[in-house]
Amino acid sequence: QLPRLQLGGELWLDWAAGQAQRAALRLHAPQLDVRPAQRSLAEFRDLALTAHFAREAQGWRLLVEELAGSFAGERLNPGQLQLRRLAADDTWLLQAERLNLAPLASLVRGLAPLPDKAVEILASLAPHGRLRDLRAEVRPRGEGLPEVEYDLRLDRVGVSAWHGVPALENVSGSLSGSLAGGELRLDANDFMLHLDTLFPEPWRYRRARARLEWRLDAEASTLSSALMRLSGEEGELAGNMLNRLR
Repeated sequence: QLPRLQLGGELWLDWAAGQAQRAALRLHAPQLDVRPAQRSLAEFRDLALTAHFAREAQGWRLLVEELAGSFAGERLNPGQLQLRRLAADDTWLLQAERLNLAPLASLVRGLAPLPDKAVEILASLAPHGRLRDLRAEVRPRGEGLPEVEYDLRLDRVGVSAWHGVPALENVSGSLSGSLAGGELRLDANDFMLHLDTLFPEPWRYRRARARLEWRLDAEASTLSSALMRLSGEEGELAGNMLNRLR
């Protein structure tokens, strides 16, 4: 439902062979209210969008040059976003200049068709911080989960503890991998880790550097690091880690 909409803009369209070949869209919505099914009202304010679409030999490309405004009191300003579809193998390519996690999580909770439990988990985790230079490839594989590969930089990212998931603050570094596992090259200042099911107090370090690897399969989830360097009240620390949950 759209209880309230104020919208103005321009659309340029090149149509041939029964489909859009190129398009450019510029929109400004001072006020946009959306009420998804079974959800509370989602309110956008001062929403500005500039986007370009082009059909290519391999598929098509959508470039969001500008997306700005506010949603539920959170400012939206992700920089440039690009989505490509390669028709030959139905591969989707996503690139994002920067994504602020707090407003993104609010958008997903408010608009995405998620089960109530997933919305509850996302609200409990309360992700925040920023993702930069995101690149992702998604390839459908028929039934089951798609094949996903990603590469991005983390800028002071954090989450709250939830049912064994540790709380984290100020996680910076690079992250790459797939749904089955990956690697985090941690290089963080004022780093905090709280394993709340094991220790009553969080661990805090002025500097944390590590190469963390994780694997997920039907048997267990594994988190390991061959070398971790930490600087905190205890002094300079170095060590390794292996944590396997079944």
